[in-house]
Amino acid sequence: PGRAAGRYALLVAGHPSQAVQQREGDYGDLFDRLLRDSPEEVFQRFYVVDGNFPQPGELAGFDGLVVTGSRFDAFAADPWIQRLQE
Repeated sequence: PGRAAGRYALLVAGHPSQAVQQREGDYGDLFDRLLRDSPEEVFQRFYVVDGNFPQPGELAGFDGLVVTGSRFDAFAADPWIQRLQE
């Protein structure tokens, strides 16, 4: 058995190439498929790469947090990266 079913924030930090997206879906789809242990688990997606962040205090309502990989530099000056670092 895996972990107990819970609610997780999935911060999507990039978009795959068209070839990968056609084959696997976007990174939200891929991580959801790889991490989900049961149908009761919830992975709420926030496309931070597009500026879609959780509201202040919202993360406290989650049991866990996942940040996807990305082709972007974690120390770049992009506004969404700087906000994610906060």
